[in-house]
Amino acid sequence: LHSCYELQILDGIENPTYADGTLGALYGFSAPMVNAARPPEQWQAYDIVFRAPRCDAGGNLTAPGSATVLLNGVLVLDHVKIDKKGPGCQAKSMCTPG
Repeated sequence: LHSCYELQILDGIENPTYADGTLGALYGFSAPMVNAARPPEQWQAYDIVFRAPRCDAGGNLTAPGSATVLLNGVLVLDHVKIDKKGPGCQAKSMCTPG
């Protein structure tokens, strides 16, 4: 998301991993509230509502972003606050101007 934040997409059935590395997690921010994975070889569907963090002209955070995610129609992340650069962020700024 936004070339900065990673929504985890991987096998979610019998695949042990750390909490914010599981299917539906926002890596570095939040584990999913529930495992909504379908069995292997079945289609997985995401619905994502993402609001990028906002910064002033100097790059200072003025409003945190958020992410709400439904996986296979099940709410797994609910308005998770995004107030820092994500682990995969290569951009100069994590923010959208404004």
